[in-house]
Amino acid sequence: MRKVDFGSIVLHVPEGGRLRLTFGPGDVLLAVAALCEFGEVEVRAHAAPKGVRADLGGQWRPMLTDLAEELRAQGLRLFFQDGPWGRELIAVGGGAFHRLMGRDGDRWTLVAVSVGPNDGAARLTDFAREMLGATEVRRGEEPHPARALLPLVVGAAVGDFERVDLVPDAPAEDPEPFRPAFPDPAAPGAQGSAMQQLNQLQSSL
Repeated sequence: MRKVDFGSIVLHVPEGGRLRLTFGPGDVLLAVAALCEFGEVEVRAHAAPKGVRADLGGQWRPMLTDLAEELRAQGLRLFFQDGPWGRELIAVGGGAFHRLMGRDGDRWTLVAVSVGPNDGAARLTDFAREMLGATEVRRGEEPHPARALLPLVVGAAVGDFERVDLVPDAPAEDPEPFRPAFPDPAAPGAQGSAMQQLNQLQSSL
């Protein structure tokens, strides 16, 4: 398993996975993802308040509830399933399979969003769970609002990766599978729902 340090996240990429990094204006690293033959898995780390108990659903449970409401409004078919770290959300539509899972830790919530064709759903789920379970979070002692994204940095030993640059307000040429839009970690006090809106972002699928 490949281990890559992004500051707040030490990503563990299962065998066969390839890195894709998404950058915003100012060359700010916004997202890290692993691509495999079954689809892609994007991982984000969010700050969580003190005293949130993982055994009672943690921060992930209300984040999942908010996301389900937004996805339902998009007309996707939703299913819930119990996973290794609690509830997981499955959304199906447009020939694509989406699974969202979260893992709560000490003042943080790690979220994985997997997207791929329906016929590879089971294998993509195994890939995503392996990656989510092994990935480490470095929360740090800095104060962050609840649900704010923990900042990412590109380390010296990242190695090869596919790069995606997001241009503000750039129209998509063709409809793409949804991927969640998170708060900009470069913006002071960035917060809000974990996945406040669903945008059509560039995808290799």
